[in-house]
Amino acid sequence: MLRWKRREKQLAKIAGCLFVAYLCLVYPACKHGRLPIGDDRMEIVTTVKTRRIVANRGISSDGRMESDVTRINDEQKINNAHFLSNDTDFRIVIIVQVHKRLQYLRKLLASLSRSRHIDETLVILSHDFYSAEINEFVRKQSVFPLLQIFYPTTIQQFPDVFPGTDPDDCPRDIGQQKALEKNCNNAKYPDMYGHYREAKITQTKHHWIWKLRRVFDELRATRRYDGPVLLLEEDHYVVDDFVHVVGKLTESWGRWCSDCHVGALGNYRKLNAIGDLTRTVEITQWISSSHNMGIVMNRTFWNRFSTCLSEFCHYDDYNWDWTLQHVGNVCFKPPKFNCLALSSPRVFHIGECEGLHHKGTNCNPDQRVIEIERVIARSKKSLYPSELMVTKGRASFRKAAKPNGGWGDIRDHDLCMKNGQKSNKTT
Repeated sequence: MLRWKRREKQLAKIAGCLFVAYLCLVYPACKHGRLPIGDDRMEIVTTVKTRRIVANRGISSDGRMESDVTRINDEQKINNAHFLSNDTDFRIVIIVQVHKRLQYLRKLLASLSRSRHIDETLVILSHDFYSAEINEFVRKQSVFPLLQIFYPTTIQQFPDVFPGTDPDDCPRDIGQQKALEKNCNNAKYPDMYGHYREAKITQTKHHWIWKLRRVFDELRATRRYDGPVLLLEEDHYVVDDFVHVVGKLTESWGRWCSDCHVGALGNYRKLNAIGDLTRTVEITQWISSSHNMGIVMNRTFWNRFSTCLSEFCHYDDYNWDWTLQHVGNVCFKPPKFNCLALSSPRVFHIGECEGLHHKGTNCNPDQRVIEIERVIARSKKSLYPSELMVTKGRASFRKAAKPNGGWGDIRDHDLCMKNGQKSNKTT
């Protein structure tokens, strides 16, 4: 009996040691979506995490948030649909990319509400941040048809695993030699400048391509829509004749410039240099730093762009607009990505802080809106032109600038491809 009791104690100690070893070695690996086996660790990380995140949508740190996002995306409910004669009868579709800056979104939706014919459009708010406050504000909008969609693979839902920042990811500036010695997740895949991915700057590009695929290929209300699509962001502000101007622009598009692929309603001229808002449209090469605000596109563009998805997803630049300029110059012919750009903007930028590239300290957009309204007020007689006047811009071809990097990780490449590829699922 004594010998049996001693053997029980020995077995208990062995079991305890094995359990501690499991907690220290196996459990952390499983928790972070990787297994401590195999020689090519990056391949394991990519395979396990991509399947878990993209196919199964993972487990959110906030179960209610994830269930609400899934429900809203599945329902595809159009608020204020009574304005429409049918669910696909729109003058234009307006897609607004929304993060979490409610103070700007309030101004944008106010400007949309004052615009003529806005009740004949469909406004789609595409979110990459779940906020009860923003959702409550959106639900109170009653002036135009409105649909919310949510990018599902956000850093908010996956903060500690790709596409968020995994604890075992390589620090941005560690250098590849030290990264390989450390054997961190993405050691083999720095960007062209030797830096490793920063989750916070990759999401915007992922969201941009996902929302286009979602609208053009999947939503019941828009997957057969063939009219103009206008891209806005939460910190934009529109002139009240913008719907009318988009209509005039698309009416004459083919006659003016059959090889113009997109339009641009905004530019970055200083307000004091604008003068009256005129009716002039310029045929010019699309340049990301000049024409990335208020882009007008259609299904013809999307179908052509979709064939170049791999070029978009593997180009080492975390900016969607710099990447778009590269894709345009490489994939669109003639070898110049042309656009129809309004000389006098109908879309303005009011974001001065909290954005990806705007780090100002004055986050109150009121003063900027006052200045824009002054420009609009003195241009009242020039608004709602009966026709637009076209001019030709510079004829020389301008190559895209050197890429900014930040997009070397193959996990971003793979997720981007999945975000942009048409799903076989019927929605």
